Amino acid sequence: MSFLCSIRGHKRDRRSAWHDTLDWRSNCARCGAPMLKDSISGEWRVFNPETDFSLDRTGKPTSG
Repeated sequence: MSFLCSIRGHKRDRRSAWHDTLDWRSNCARCGAPMLKDSISGEWRVFNPETDFSLDRTGKPTSG
């Protein structure tokens, strides 16, 4: 986590967002941490592999 993220929180990178068949996902634009748009609150938060893991999720699409 970057210093700025620890002070102001993570900031999702709009250009890297994708839908993994369950939720919207992205990475933090500052530190690269994986993020998820919570389907209940609608807020972006850090992806937690222990609680957010699902075999139904697809990986990030690769370009060309």
